[in-house]
Amino acid sequence: MWHTQKLGYPREKIDKCFAQEIHGLYRLVHELDADLFTKIEMPTHDCFFQEFEIWQQENQFPKGKLFYIYPPKMDYMNQIFNAQMPKMELFEKTYSENRKYIFKNADKFAVDLTRSIKENL
Repeated sequence: MWHTQKLGYPREKIDKCFAQEIHGLYRLVHELDADLFTKIEMPTHDCFFQEFEIWQQENQFPKGKLFYIYPPKMDYMNQIFNAQMPKMELFEKTYSENRKYIFKNADKFAVDLTRSIKENL
């Protein structure tokens, strides 16, 4: 830290870290419920970069490019990452009067994801 201060960088700027968890939760609301997203306030935590989120909104939340491209024989992985993700549906299973469980419908998700990939080939 001393070295960076010696170079003239203010300590408070260097100590500020990017809290991807805070940004992720904030953006998750945008993905799950766009109406609710317009009603919530942007976080004001020191590690939340409001300028970044404003830029994201002004640019219609651009989708990034794949960081790693799989080789041709594994291209299906590239297709998965580029596909439109289907919604995960839930279902309820009752085991007795007092025991109900909610599960993710992983089988339907796999079918829907496969369909999405095939549509984009």
